[in-house]
Amino acid sequence: MSGNVMIHKYRFLIRNLPNYPSKSRFRLLTTTREEFRNNRNETNEKKLDMYILEVDSGIKEIMRYKQLDSNSKNWTINL
Repeated sequence: MSGNVMIHKYRFLIRNLPNYPSKSRFRLLTTTREEFRNNRNETNEKKLDMYILEVDSGIKEIMRYKQLDSNSKNWTINL
C-alpha cells in the first residue's frame, strides 16, 4: 500500500475522532497522532501490515457512528 493511502487514512481518523462518541476520544486522537509520527518511516512489511489493520479497524469503528444523528438520545448499532 502506498504511503499516500496511509496518510489519507490517518487524516480521516484525525479529522473524525473529535466527533467519536467516547469519553476518551481526545486520548485516542493523541495516540493516533503519536503512532503516525512514530511509524511513518517504518519499512518492515509485517509491521506495516499490522498498522494497516489497526487503521482500517479504527476507520470501520468511526464509520459506525458517523452516520448517527448526534442530537438523538436513542442510538442503536447492529454488530
